[in-house]
Amino acid sequence: HHQATIALVICGICQPAAAVAFVLDGLVLGAAGYRALQWAMIVALVAFVPLAGLTLAHHGLGLVGVWLALTCWLVARAVILGWYWLTGRFAPA
Repeated sequence: HHQATIALVICGICQPAAAVAFVLDGLVLGAAGYRALQWAMIVALVAFVPLAGLTLAHHGLGLVGVWLALTCWLVARAVILGWYWLTGRFAPA
């Protein structure tokens, strides 16, 4: 129960990052920023894989490790796509 509770708290904490990441996905996709989406996914995957591997190697991390890895993936996507959007790269002409 303890691990599930911690995992649920992490899941709740990552929801704002998930919302930002998915909104920015939609904005960048709507602005035809396919290359930016491609690179955001590649970089986010590079951030995700070590934590996912650590979770697989150390089973004691369990759900907490899974949610921490997913949170890292979402935050990486939000930061990268936010940077693309805020730099004006996808600003309407």
